[in-house]
This record gives sequence, C-alpha cells and structure tokens, in this order.
Amino acid sequence: MQYKSLKIENFRGINKLLLSDFKQINLFVGENNCGKTSVLEALFLITGVSNPQLPMTINQLRGLNYTLGDDRDHLLVYHKLDYNNTIFLEAKEINKTRSLKIMPHIQSGNNEATTTIGTNEFEKLSVNTLTKNKLVDGYSYEIIVSRNGKSEVYKAAIYPAGLIYNQDIPKKYVETINATLVNPVNVLNQLPHNLNTLIKNKQIDKVVKVLQKIDLSVSNIIVGTDNLIYCDTGLPQLIPINVMGDGIRRALSLTVTIANFTNGCVFIDEVENGFHYKSIEVLWKAIFEASKEFNVQIFATTHSMECVKGFYSSYVFDKHPEDENEIMLYRLEKNSEQLVAHAFNHEMLKIAIDNSWEVR
Repeated sequence: MQYKSLKIENFRGINKLLLSDFKQINLFVGENNCGKTSVLEALFLITGVSNPQLPMTINQLRGLNYTLGDDRDHLLVYHKLDYNNTIFLEAKEINKTRSLKIMPHIQSGNNEATTTIGTNEFEKLSVNTLTKNKLVDGYSYEIIVSRNGKSEVYKAAIYPAGLIYNQDIPKKYVETINATLVNPVNVLNQLPHNLNTLIKNKQIDKVVKVLQKIDLSVSNIIVGTDNLIYCDTGLPQLIPINVMGDGIRRALSLTVTIANFTNGCVFIDEVENGFHYKSIEVLWKAIFEASKEFNVQIFATTHSMECVKGFYSSYVFDKHPEDENEIMLYRLEKNSEQLVAHAFNHEMLKIAIDNSWEVR
C-alpha cells in the first residue's frame, strides 16, 4: 500500500477535503458532480509531482484537447476558476509525506512595469479596456518531500517557448511510485499495447492466473497479427476475447493495466461504466486478484449501487484473515460550498447494504 491519506485544497470544485485511512482498495461514491473524478485526478497529480504536464493530461482525459498558450484554458483546474486559489495537494505515505503547490506560470516579459508588444498587435482592434499584462501560459510547481524530519524542495514548470514547450523538471528528484489514471474508453484502447508489454516481459502467466479465478478454461492469452486478443480455452482454435463476453474483456483490460503498474497505484474512473450489472462481480474479482498479485493500490469511482454491492461481495468471496482492512468506501457529499467525505470500512459497509442504506 502506497498512500495513507490525501489533503486537497483549491482544486477544481473542491475547496478543502481531507481523506484518511486509505486501504489497498478504495472506492469513492456520491452524486454526479460531487468531486469523485477530481479526487482521482488529485491523486494522479500528487503521484506525478515532477511532471508538470499532468494538469493538461487530466483535462485531455475529460475531452478538452487544447495546447498551452490560451490563459483561459488553465483556469479549469483552479477552484472557482481563480488563479489566486493556489492548488495544494498533500499525500502521506508509509514513510514520507509529499506536497505539491500548483501555481500559474506567467509569460516572460509580462510584468507591471514593462510589456513588449509586437507591431501586429497594434493592427488588431482593441475593444477591452484591460491590458494583456501577466498572461498565464502554463503551470509552475513547488514540490516538498519530507522524511524523518527532513524536507527537500523542488521546482518544476511547463510553458510554451515559441513553437515548442519548455518543461522544467527537477533533475535530482526520483519518483518512487508508478501510477496511471484510466477511464472506460482509454483502458480498452490501451489493452493491445499493455498486453504486448507483459508478453515481452514474460509476465502473461500472472495475468492468466488472475483470469482463471473468473474462467477456469483460460490457459493462455496472445495478441494476434490482426491486433485482436485471443484466449486459449482448450478448444481446437483460439477464441477472440470479443466473443467471450464484455465482462471478461473489460476484466482483462483492467487486470493488464494493473499488471503494468506493479508496486504502484491505479486510479479508475467510473469503474462500472459499460458493464452489465451481472458482470460487476466478475470485474471486482479481477481487480481484487490483480491488486494482490501485483501489489497495486486501487482507487476507483462509481455512482452505481450494484457496483457497491459487487465491491463488497467480491471482498467477502476472496477474503483472507489478514485482509480485514483491505477495503474502504468513501461517500462524498457537498454541504453548501464544502465537500465532506464519510468513510465506511467493511463492517460499516455490510450494515449499510443489509439495511438498504443509500451510500451512493
């Protein structure tokens, strides 16, 4: 397990939020637009503290494909679309704490005393009384890593420089956690590539071992020359994964993703999306098995009660005596301007499900 807690300030729609007591597998629930995806994105950013390109990445994953340069685009990650709201993220690990401040990067030369304006700018009609001083063109990072009472400070930034981008990355910082943020679309798109990586690294046997918990007939998985994925189920010919049911295909895609981030973290948005409710337990069994097999901490979101029930029943199905603290469910609620998280351990979750409490 990598993370124990997370603090979020001034990120997207979240003013302040503290999440504590993370487990190996963590599920976030709540109404639409309550901040579930933003929590995953915050975890993604704090894990990639030395990669200032990630604020662009999380916007692109939401379908906003823009490039650096337009200052309005950069507002989207700041609370209330205000650059004065410095983003602050802090995550506690077992033996250290990492924090990240994300601030606007200001165009070089744009200050209150001097502004350089090209001749072509004067040829444009100005209908705004405000000057274009201090335009935001990227992101500036301040990173602090604390361990045993000692802190190390690093800087990072990304901003355009002519037709290319400058990315200032701290040279002495070495990331110890490998992580990814996936949604129902990109996890399937990446499946052939991720599977080939495991085949080349001779790790496919571990993936097959996980899938056999779902379907005992699966003895091997390969990627064909036609880029289709085939399973060996003991029949005279290989079977395309597409005809084995959507549950097994999506379970494979998440298992393969988890396997590619051994000893790291995987953040899964809308984990139930595209699944028939009868396949939810298949999905969760694959996630639980893969998390154990590859030692990966899982954080996922859902707004489906069927997914919550499948989450708990899969935990019970494959529970081991030492796994009492393996899962945690967090219900996010917006109370006026404040986002609040209510934590349910496995015992509380059982009571909630047995009594038909609304935990979504």
